[in-house]
Amino acid sequence: MLETFIQPLVASLNLFDSMQSLGAGWSVVLAQTVLAQTSAQAAEVAEVAANNWKGFYDVGLFLFAVIVPFVLGKFFSSRLKMPSHAMAFSWILLAMIATGIVLATGQLKLGPDIKGGTNLIYQIDQTTVGNSGYRVTAKDFIAPILNRINPSGMNESVVRPAGDDKLEIIIADVDPAEIEEVKRKITNAGILQFRIVANLNDHEELIKAAKAQAENPSMDLRLSREVKLANKTSGELETVGLWRTLGRTAEQSGAGEVQGYVPGDTIRNARTGEILNPILTGRPNDFEVWLDGQKIRDVDVLLSLQKNSVPYVEVNGSDLSRAKVEISKNGGYQVSFVMTTAGAEKMLKMTIANQPDVNTGFKRRMAILLDGIVLSAPSLNSPIRSEGQIEGNFSLKDVEFLVQILNSGSLPGAISKQPISENVVGATMGADAITKGRMASLFGLISTVVCVLAYYRFSGLIATIALILNLAMILASMMLFRQPLTLAGLAGLVLSVGMSVDANVLVFERIREEKEKNATNRMAIRNGFDRAWTTIFDSNLTTLISALVLYYVGTEQVKGFAITLIIGLAISMFTAVFFAHNLFEIAERWGFANLGMSDWVNSTKRSFFGLGDIDFLSYRNLAYLVSGCLIAIGLLATVLRGREFLDIDFNGGTSVVFSLDKTMEPDRVREIAQKAFDADERGLPIQTSLTNVEMREFDKNTVFKLDVSLKDEGQVRDRLLKGFNGENGAKLVTYDMKSAVQDPVGGSPSAPSLAPAESTAVKLTFLDTIGSSSARLNATQIIESLVAASQAAGRNLVDSQVELEPATDANWTRTSEVGFSEWNVKLPYDAATTGLVLDQMRTAIQTKPVFQSFSKIESRVAGEMQQKAILGLILSLLFITIYIWFRFNKVSYGVAAVVAVVHDVLITVGLLAISHWLFRPLGFLLIDDFKISLTIVAAILTVIGYSLNDTIVVFDRIREVKGKSPNLTEKMINASVTQTLSRTLLTSSTTIIAILLMYIWGGEGIHGFAFCLLIGIVVGTFSSIFIASPILLWLAQREQAARAASKVTS
Repeated sequence: MLETFIQPLVASLNLFDSMQSLGAGWSVVLAQTVLAQTSAQAAEVAEVAANNWKGFYDVGLFLFAVIVPFVLGKFFSSRLKMPSHAMAFSWILLAMIATGIVLATGQLKLGPDIKGGTNLIYQIDQTTVGNSGYRVTAKDFIAPILNRINPSGMNESVVRPAGDDKLEIIIADVDPAEIEEVKRKITNAGILQFRIVANLNDHEELIKAAKAQAENPSMDLRLSREVKLANKTSGELETVGLWRTLGRTAEQSGAGEVQGYVPGDTIRNARTGEILNPILTGRPNDFEVWLDGQKIRDVDVLLSLQKNSVPYVEVNGSDLSRAKVEISKNGGYQVSFVMTTAGAEKMLKMTIANQPDVNTGFKRRMAILLDGIVLSAPSLNSPIRSEGQIEGNFSLKDVEFLVQILNSGSLPGAISKQPISENVVGATMGADAITKGRMASLFGLISTVVCVLAYYRFSGLIATIALILNLAMILASMMLFRQPLTLAGLAGLVLSVGMSVDANVLVFERIREEKEKNATNRMAIRNGFDRAWTTIFDSNLTTLISALVLYYVGTEQVKGFAITLIIGLAISMFTAVFFAHNLFEIAERWGFANLGMSDWVNSTKRSFFGLGDIDFLSYRNLAYLVSGCLIAIGLLATVLRGREFLDIDFNGGTSVVFSLDKTMEPDRVREIAQKAFDADERGLPIQTSLTNVEMREFDKNTVFKLDVSLKDEGQVRDRLLKGFNGENGAKLVTYDMKSAVQDPVGGSPSAPSLAPAESTAVKLTFLDTIGSSSARLNATQIIESLVAASQAAGRNLVDSQVELEPATDANWTRTSEVGFSEWNVKLPYDAATTGLVLDQMRTAIQTKPVFQSFSKIESRVAGEMQQKAILGLILSLLFITIYIWFRFNKVSYGVAAVVAVVHDVLITVGLLAISHWLFRPLGFLLIDDFKISLTIVAAILTVIGYSLNDTIVVFDRIREVKGKSPNLTEKMINASVTQTLSRTLLTSSTTIIAILLMYIWGGEGIHGFAFCLLIGIVVGTFSSIFIASPILLWLAQREQAARAASKVTS
């Protein structure tokens, strides 16, 4: 540390001494140099010191969070005279202190739907043929890119096609460094290859052909990446060798060390194709020094594909099983990899065929390539089978990046190195909707707390404290794991909080039963928690099984729900059982535990049905009839609506980024857009989603991204022009164009007769009506405009006659859809005609709005991912059935629970479908024309969780009441449902009140979500009483009858 502070001072003193010996003029310059260098070094020292202090601070916080709770736990257990609770108090304090530290120092990330993020659009190369034999499309890139940028499913990234040749990627709000890392992961194809380096012993003919190729006068042939020879049998040309670029390590001062080169390799200048014969001195980095002296940056090395006309076995990245980071023998970092079984056999065959020469000791080398770049080329000393290493001058960050790319798999084809569009977008929900949603959620939470306090009094206070800790720990965990909070995550949060409250209610109802038996407070508390534990464990574990399956096989959005739910369930077990139990014991020990509770449900029940159990089973046929009718009508409505029942998330549509000539609040723009896209030609509502976009060239709140369910681009353009025509305060920004006509260029005398006699070069600069230079057009748009302008000027022009290139990008290709503001264009006309055509073009283009992007969008959930989500749902239900079968020793319990879940889902989805015909006559009930979106899917998953929880609670009581009786009877069912009625109604009513507040005042962002939850919880409560239990009894009676029949026959 001391050296760090001394070095800048010594350096400045040395420079000052030098300055004294120079003239006055140079003294000023050197003084400025000293100041600049000293300032830079001082800044570096300050940064190092800040990092060190931050490290000490973090270590201090960690030690505080780990040590202090156990000291305080011992202290409080002694003061409270509860020495046996010292460890329990320590764990509770550890959870509370750690949660407080994370909440105080961390930051909760919000998903794109709540906070916004970065929107990237990439163009893919469709010339690649995939494994299916067809050319790759954007859909083929979704899974491998998600594996790279969101392998854990915790980042809430969105990847979806924007047409067949473009890919849209939305990244949650993160810092610019993370965005750059994501872009790097996207654009690296990750294609790993193992190839043999050409050598004179085995490949003399190939090397001669490569040298002859380097002398070919044709630039295209000279720079070809392939070397061909005639097949000795057929005589046809075949590729026998490849030129591949040698990698170079990144150095701040310039080009770094060349990787994979050994003197004697056949190499060439990658830019000119010239064969290189470097003059080396034997000093370190002499090859790099020689290249720098020759001003050569990139070098290709020759690789061979065959030996003596026999092709080598090809070993590629698909043959890898896994890769990991390791420390190399020299103390650096390396990538260690393990091959698959088939890959190991391929590697063995390749390396056996290239063993060292026994007579001469000559060693052959194998090049390891990533995306066509040679990373290393080690000598083959012995056969390699299943394991190997990739060595090089790698940093830890480089090695970790390479390992992630290799483990995530290669991309199916090439993708543009730079995004054709990159924008920072706002939330998909408006600010007003977010504020309403936040306030409604807060009021919903308050209403839940008030209900619990009013009904359970002192016990309700403990439940409230446990609930606050539960929420704090969930949010802290999400901060710690960097899990963004989205609407899907909010659904998981709602379910986990609901189950936490339900766990407390289960305990309190058991405590009430114990008090009715005249138990002391201490015994009531102990027995209450003990008796409720089995039910709490079963209900939480079944939901946890569902969440785990959904996480592993679900879509990215479903994973967000699953992760939040998993975190919430684990924490709710701690807060609702362990934490609350200890609070009760402290209160009881010190004499202020008041276990009095309200009993409105049971008193009401006694008023209407007397002291006995309610005969719920007598209503089962009526319940079957009502459910059957609702399911039948719902299924019919779903079929009639067809794909119209799905929103943009599943159906796709059109996406457009447009700019306005004046600043306008996003909520106002959203209102105008909704009016412009109110209904289609059939009178059906059009779905819209608008977000504000931040662009450097434009003022804030002037650029917006609109996604609509309409797929006709012409209709979208016309509706936008009509909606934003200036009457509502702002209008769309349109194009303008400047042109500079250069001197006409005479045609070549040797040109074909069809060639124009002369041509005119012009420079086109595209602007917009507010003076921004961000108005960009791509080649296709310019050519189409020139063709139309030529026709308007009375001339004919075909696409192939237009020569053009952007003024700023030397790597541009004619098929690229990247837009530029400046273009160099050559037209087959004289200057006068060219001027006339450009006048026509400018007149036409001034009526066209500037769209920063305009593209077709595909479903956010591809067909394969939809199948995965459905598979995950089926598997979760299957595992739940197996678990309940195991816990209850009867398969009928599991089947009945799954039937109730399916019943609830069918009715909920059916009522969503029916809303299409109800939203007009019942609009006063705030019913909309609801559609299935990813948010609705999250709500349906929440309904499944609630339904399972309700059913398990009832079934657990049925098992307890049944005891060791061999037969299940109607009396047992009615008694069990009656005993759990207070818990069922209280949990459901508190949840329904909270969701109702969200439905009424939550705004459009969560309106459909709240409607789905509201219907689902009501139906789930109904099914746990009138559907699940009767189904269980019916199945049990069938088993009992079969058992009795088997006894008779035996």
